[in-house]
Amino acid sequence: MKVKLYAVLDSASGVYDGPVPAQADGVATRSFANMARDPNSPIGKNPEYFSLWRVGEWNDADGEIVPEVKECLGYAIDLLVEDKKEIN
Repeated sequence: MKVKLYAVLDSASGVYDGPVPAQADGVATRSFANMARDPNSPIGKNPEYFSLWRVGEWNDADGEIVPEVKECLGYAIDLLVEDKKEIN
């Protein structure tokens, strides 16, 4: 099965964390949003520094990793702003 690979960029350090697999962009974005909402996670403590990127694809049947042109799927701080808009 092919799954997408995602990484979180910390703009303060300039380093990507990951990659981690997920079935789809929506699944990865939901997990990232949950981390942004958690005040005890590094992302939740400083959401202005973190963004989620799709970086490739992994085939678990043959172990092949296929890089992709990186695409930013969102910023943690923007997800929190969206949450506040939904509450109001």
